[in-house]
Amino acid sequence: LVAKDPPVSAARPLLVDILLDQDKVDAAEDIVQKGLASNPESGDLHRLKGDVDYRKGDLKSASSEYAKAAKMNSKDARALYGTARVASALSLNQTAFLLYRLASRLAPHDEAIVGAFTRNAATDQEQADALERYLASLDRDGRRRYQWLVARMELRKFLDGRRTWQLASPYQPSKVRL
Repeated sequence: LVAKDPPVSAARPLLVDILLDQDKVDAAEDIVQKGLASNPESGDLHRLKGDVDYRKGDLKSASSEYAKAAKMNSKDARALYGTARVASALSLNQTAFLLYRLASRLAPHDEAIVGAFTRNAATDQEQADALERYLASLDRDGRRRYQWLVARMELRKFLDGRRTWQLASPYQPSKVRL
């Protein structure tokens, strides 16, 4: 449908996302390449090309495509999210955190972006704020996911900044990972 009818090119991002979710990376790449051939100045297509390259493991090319997309549209949260994923894959954790934070501010209702930011949040308060923004935007269709997020937010409030990743017993001095 997208290949036959150029006005339906607005469906390209959705189709590419679906194909990537189904691990059909080659089919997604074909659609993106055709789109870039007809419209090389599209930031969305460069971002999608970055997504395809990321899935193929070509981090250098993915980073370049995300940078092109961000240059064409500085408010593209998905391009920043892609760049953050590349930074995270390269163990540039501070850079990834800053990019996730910026992307979550640009798209506070995007589940993938908010999820990545909350996993990488520097402080408990930032994580709680991001979860509250996300929960406020949810309709209650995804009941299990919604309940999990509420439980996680309540746990963070209960722990109030306490470290929970190690338990040390006075009877056995070795640390136990939780």
